[in-house]
Amino acid sequence: MNKAFLNKQVSNLTIEKIVKNNYKSISALEKEIGTTEVEKGISYLIADVCNAFGKQIDEQSVLQYSRELIGSYYYLALEDFLLITYKLKRKRINKICLNSFLHDFEKHAQERASFIEHLNYNDYLKYK
Repeated sequence: MNKAFLNKQVSNLTIEKIVKNNYKSISALEKEIGTTEVEKGISYLIADVCNAFGKQIDEQSVLQYSRELIGSYYYLALEDFLLITYKLKRKRINKICLNSFLHDFEKHAQERASFIEHLNYNDYLKYK
């Protein structure tokens, strides 16, 4: 799978598609493939965003960011992480830092929760 194909797949992702496809959470992936493998995947995404901004980041910092994001957003799917990092790379900002990651992850988590709440409310209305 090449990077262009992956970018095309990620560019088609939306919160709605992620929720409706019921992708496995990061927590479930950790149980399935192990914490180390999940950390490697998330670390790759973080390093990729940093590289897109021309920022060199040491491996230890990437791992630390990865662990922090996994710990805070364990309930998100890997596809959520892909979508967030894809959007981060396309943002018009001058520099990238941990706060940028945290802000965008929090914003995404809130949008996702609102979408799920809306879905649940609509399901509730169906049965009234």
